[in-house]
Amino acid sequence: MCDHWWENETQWHRDWKNCFPEEWQEVVHFAEDGEKHIADVKTPSGLVIEFQHSAISQEERISRENFYNKMCWVIDGTRLKSDLIKFNKAPTLRNLKYPTLMYERVPINFFPSLQKWYLSEKTVFFDFGDKLFCILPTSHHASGMLMFSLSQDKFAEIVSIYGDRSIDFEQIIRSEEDFNFLKIS
Repeated sequence: MCDHWWENETQWHRDWKNCFPEEWQEVVHFAEDGEKHIADVKTPSGLVIEFQHSAISQEERISRENFYNKMCWVIDGTRLKSDLIKFNKAPTLRNLKYPTLMYERVPINFFPSLQKWYLSEKTVFFDFGDKLFCILPTSHHASGMLMFSLSQDKFAEIVSIYGDRSIDFEQIIRSEEDFNFLKIS
């Protein structure tokens, strides 16, 4: 059976996959019913990274998260121009530097893609071109979210270094020598 999750790849998608070793790319899995799924990137420790440019339904997102279990998402934050415009107008988000964790009240409708992805139980990175903006899945509280940003190169470096073991992005950031925590009320 073919992979009903498959979609045509954009250059953005291919560029991201090419940040990782070829043997980690396009890893084939089979569901119990024989249906074929292809992970964009799968590290030796089993972490799947899905790069998502086009819109998908909540049901589709949940289905992939349940199937792969150990995964994170990288979402093309430049696909919807309103996402990029709103992100660029938020100085605390836009100027967030690695390795700072920030806890802030951010309305879930702050930018359209955030509203669609904030309920994910997996780590979600929004790629805004020059940096990735991340919301940690365990941080969703009525009072705010735990967030950080990092460069695309730093993301690829972390995944490559930790590729053979479990990756806890929050723990990695907190272990950095110049770690900073910022709480905005």
